[in-house]
Amino acid sequence: MELPHIEHFYREMKAQGFGLLTVTKDKAPDVLRMVEYNGITHPIVSDTNDPATGQVFEKYRAYDGKHYLIDSDGKIVATFSKLGISLPVLKRVLARHGIGASATSPAPPAGTGASPAEARAPVVWKASARPSTAAAGTPIAVRLSATVEPGWRVYATTQTGAGPEPLAVTVARSQIFAMAGPVKSPAPTVKFDPNFGADVALHEDRADFDLPVSVAAKAKPGSHTLVVEARYQTCNAVVCLPPQTETLKIPVIVR
Repeated sequence: MELPHIEHFYREMKAQGFGLLTVTKDKAPDVLRMVEYNGITHPIVSDTNDPATGQVFEKYRAYDGKHYLIDSDGKIVATFSKLGISLPVLKRVLARHGIGASATSPAPPAGTGASPAEARAPVVWKASARPSTAAAGTPIAVRLSATVEPGWRVYATTQTGAGPEPLAVTVARSQIFAMAGPVKSPAPTVKFDPNFGADVALHEDRADFDLPVSVAAKAKPGSHTLVVEARYQTCNAVVCLPPQTETLKIPVIVR
């Protein structure tokens, strides 16, 4: 959004707990002229290359035109691109976090503390072991599947650079199971992502990942739980959710 639109929204929402900080790489004299010309009342910081002050862009891996929604603990809860953000989109995301929410908004499901939109994750993960019964000291194959809602994407294990966080799949430590080789991933799609202003490697719709896993030679016979963790980031055309870790538990019988 252009600066005057951001300022208008700030004035509308500040009484409801919304704060706004614009960070620019423009020099201070240019910032002052911009503030005076547009009648800006929210704070603007000039983030130069000076090591003492130029830390915001580096910390958030930002580029010109990127917008962040940050909660009171300093955590990024959403990221927007300049091309995709609009007032209605921003208002809907803010409402999910209790800012500017309408009194007629539907109540969250009991016990979840989240709105229906938040409760329905855009990526659903499932995992299974083949075989589900194995002898100690033998390998098993784990299939990890991601089902992605239309319009959303997860980023490939091969994604590099200063863009989104790539998928990382690991077997949790301190168990009788361990990774026995690299993760086998489907070929990603490479396309331009407006959230990062660059071509990225991603998966849409559905993606299956195969993990070679070994069972410890000294594993005791009986029922065990294999814990697999998928660290990933998901975005659509206008907003990115912060990276998160999905923990999947798979029953395995050791004989």
